[in-house]
Amino acid sequence: MCGITALISNKNIIYDLYESLYHLQHRGQDGFGISYLNNNKLNIIKYKNLLSTININDKLSEINTNIALGHVRYPTIGNNTINECQPFLKEDLYYNISLIHNGQIWITDKLINYFKLNNIIIPKNITSDSIYLLYFLSYHINKHKVLNNFKIQEIINELYDLFEGSYNCICNIENYGLICFKDPYSIRPLILGFKNNSYIISSESVSITSINYEIINDIYNNELYIFKDNKYDIL
Repeated sequence: MCGITALISNKNIIYDLYESLYHLQHRGQDGFGISYLNNNKLNIIKYKNLLSTININDKLSEINTNIALGHVRYPTIGNNTINECQPFLKEDLYYNISLIHNGQIWITDKLINYFKLNNIIIPKNITSDSIYLLYFLSYHINKHKVLNNFKIQEIINELYDLFEGSYNCICNIENYGLICFKDPYSIRPLILGFKNNSYIISSESVSITSINYEIINDIYNNELYIFKDNKYDIL
């Protein structure tokens, strides 16, 4: 099942992110992780355990970030090790990317052949289906030294044609911004909230209202959200 949450602000939101993720732990008890931007560099912490059983207050106190992603894992495909815990991080030529995914990707012959044809190599120590999303995005995004919203939209449209299954996906692209999109059938819920010039995207309303954010709307299929400079566009 899994649960995802992300916060975007102009101030430090790491404690809001942690509390929001805490209210999603019923969606996944096998592992959790947080990706955050610090001094314009992506960092990741993740653990193979239940969120409420590990005290990470000392770690959180060292983090000052205005963009962060969180994930709790319930395994449906692949092994159940720390390697499958999200967020995932891919470092590449122009843009490093962290990703969280809720859903299930079908590993079809079409998908496998596409990766072989384009020499996109998935690491063998990660068996999660979500890793295919990250490596596809990194491959296409890093074709561009200069990125813009139109290029992002083209990449997501190609992703729609290739990937089958359910996917709520949130990505933080280092030195660009945060993007959010869903599968064309909008199989799983995803919600947008707001408070004091801060935005939250989450799998469930409880992880939004529990930290006193107001719900703006559901995020629907065929909507691409791009957050930059604490504002967002819907394409």
